[in-house]
Amino acid sequence: MCIRDRLYAQLSGIRPHKILIAANYAGIQVEHTVTKVNQAKKPEYLARNPNGKLPFIDTPNGPVYESNAILRYIARNSTSNNLYGVDNYENTLVDQWLDWCSFELEPALNDIMYPILGYVEYNQEKTTKGWENLKKALQILDDHLKYNTFVVGHQVTIADIGIVTPLFHAFRPVSYTHLTLPTIYSVQISVVAVSLKKK
Repeated sequence: MCIRDRLYAQLSGIRPHKILIAANYAGIQVEHTVTKVNQAKKPEYLARNPNGKLPFIDTPNGPVYESNAILRYIARNSTSNNLYGVDNYENTLVDQWLDWCSFELEPALNDIMYPILGYVEYNQEKTTKGWENLKKALQILDDHLKYNTFVVGHQVTIADIGIVTPLFHAFRPVSYTHLTLPTIYSVQISVVAVSLKKK
């Protein structure tokens, strides 16, 4: 299979991982060009993403940046499944949950994780607020998944991938055993396991 899309991103992290997982589900071969953050400020990279950030993807039609836009691009180009849902309503729900992840889940995780990873100085008030917001967000997700096998529809979509990836990254270095979220754990394991089997 010829490579039609080339992803420029760090070696690891939430954003490159969710894009590569989606490409794996979609059956689209994406070449991952490992790129350092400071390289994104070079003129040849700024021509593809004027924000000077990663990730971005070179496609046959031109570059695309912002990780959720890249997820949508991959889902729309998949011929083997319905990663973006089966109809316009499901497409909208996928967008809804991707936005929810970006504006509710990830900011709470960042408030907890960034001090642990050394990205920012520890601030007790912000971390406490992060835990409160995370508990609310995860309860919403867990309640939804009690009655739904997947986040949207009856199969994995980029909404599942977009939500599972930051949870997977966050749950590795920190113990969340005090949170009772059995449904989230089972969906998280399913999405990651199926993706690994597809390789």
